[in-house]
Amino acid sequence: MRRIGVVMAYAEDDPNGQMQIKAFREHLHTLGWAEGGNITIDVRYAKDNEARIREAAADLLRQMPDLMVSNSNLVTTVLQTQVRTVPLVFISVSDPVGSGFVKELARPGGTVTGFAISNPLWGANGWRNCMR
Repeated sequence: MRRIGVVMAYAEDDPNGQMQIKAFREHLHTLGWAEGGNITIDVRYAKDNEARIREAAADLLRQMPDLMVSNSNLVTTVLQTQVRTVPLVFISVSDPVGSGFVKELARPGGTVTGFAISNPLWGANGWRNCMR
């Protein structure tokens, strides 16, 4: 059984955070990962509070996850300092290169990778152009 630790910047009752976790679980399921079967997903909510993020990360790391997931620049910044040997996947961050999360987009390097909310090189029509 694989274990994923997730630290969310949202409060537990925030609809956006719940939507993201639901989508994450559903997509993993479509890839053949079933909670309670071959995967465990442990989620902690930090309300964009740095101390809570650190506590959540420490709690999850004690459970020896195979992967950590973060969902904001603040959470990723904090986790990057605590997660050294466990792969870290970020979602919804801005400018991962400029923020120091990865070396470059094509080859992130290290144990950190993920999905940015936009690419500053794309300009105003970036999303529209990449959908063509």
